[in-house]
Amino acid sequence: MMKKFGAFAGVALLLLVSVSLVSAQQAVSLGDTLQGGLTGDPVTFSIELNAGDVVTITAESTDFDSYVAVSDVDGNLIGENDDGGANFGLNSNLTVVAPADGTYTIELRAAFGNSQGTYTLRIVGTEATQVTYGSSTEFSAAEEANKFFSFTGAAGDVLDISAVSEQDVQIAITGPDSQVLIEDDDSGLDNDPLVRRLRLPEDGVYGIIISHSWQEVMDENPITLSVEEVDDLVVGPEPVTVKIGIQSDIDVLHFDVEAGQPYTLEIQNHDPEQSFSIDMHFLGDEYTSGELRTYRASRVVMDFTMDQSGTVRLTINNPGWQGETGNTLAISVQPAG
Repeated sequence: MMKKFGAFAGVALLLLVSVSLVSAQQAVSLGDTLQGGLTGDPVTFSIELNAGDVVTITAESTDFDSYVAVSDVDGNLIGENDDGGANFGLNSNLTVVAPADGTYTIELRAAFGNSQGTYTLRIVGTEATQVTYGSSTEFSAAEEANKFFSFTGAAGDVLDISAVSEQDVQIAITGPDSQVLIEDDDSGLDNDPLVRRLRLPEDGVYGIIISHSWQEVMDENPITLSVEEVDDLVVGPEPVTVKIGIQSDIDVLHFDVEAGQPYTLEIQNHDPEQSFSIDMHFLGDEYTSGELRTYRASRVVMDFTMDQSGTVRLTINNPGWQGETGNTLAISVQPAG
């Protein structure tokens, strides 16, 4: 089963660091471990980072439920975490990718309830390898829990991001705010992870995390990471044809919706002997807004309504073996009525 990152929750990085007692409003550096006390008000620290720096911040306390956040010099939130760490989820664990060179602020406070007590704050820097569109990077990460990469993208860019390996790995993609946009375990051929047709929502620095799907660390088998710019598939009233089961087990189409507006999704299956499934969600949402699985269906019609406006990712999935020719589907979406 694929591990869930949340906002990079659960990223474990071990490093020998020095320990010192500190007070609020002081400058800190990568590698610091800070011990202090919370007296009711939040405490803040400043840190200098370079674009693409990967920073993991953990806040531990047995006295209060910790919350950490990172913001840039203009006060824009880069990332936040409440319950990503140990101690039954009461500790915080946040990993962010710095979008630009500059001074950043780390805030530590109680999430709710008691806001007094001692804490330990750890700040660990991890090198992220920068990749570009069209690149293919082979690497080994034996005995490592995670491998970090970053790339600079623009709003509207559409990408295929994959990792091919003999070991069972997974991919998580984070946005410029360091929140996880999407994860994948086995959507590619041979059950390799593939994030298909990812349409970037904004300009900025994005992160890629690769880890083992179920083991704590990766093994010695090499991994090849590829980032490819591809065409977008936008579906509307006119049918769009997709084929699954040849180059990948899934394909993704996009369409825009307005909250509360009924829509009709229609799918023509060219080979009813072959099955398929679909799910619909907004990028960055943890939960699927709509899901359907079919078996020996030549035509599927589904009416639906979304509770928010935005761009929907419609994922067509091949749940089983489709033979040498794959499966061809014609898909359309339009307002109902």
